[in-house]
Amino acid sequence: MFQIPMSWIRDIRKLTVTNLLANILILYGLITCLGFAFSNAVESDAGRRPLEEIVYKFSNLEAFKSGWFLFIGTSVLLFEGSITLLVPLQEAVYREKDRKKFP
Repeated sequence: MFQIPMSWIRDIRKLTVTNLLANILILYGLITCLGFAFSNAVESDAGRRPLEEIVYKFSNLEAFKSGWFLFIGTSVLLFEGSITLLVPLQEAVYREKDRKKFP
């Protein structure tokens, strides 16, 4: 239902506000996830300092536990959407010299 009105927008510059909002929310989510991950990573039962605890946990990481492949699949799916957003954005740029700013 939401896809039909979105297809009526022909000028991609009208979506800059929503794109900015989406980028802010993604940054907030990333900072929150990293905060939770590092707060959990520095908790030590053996009396190690926070940096030593992080190095210890990374060095003893068991790669092939049940959740490892789910993590890899989710990470690939997360970054997969980047190229589908970049190509239409590059095609929407009007001036040729501005188009060179995109990879």
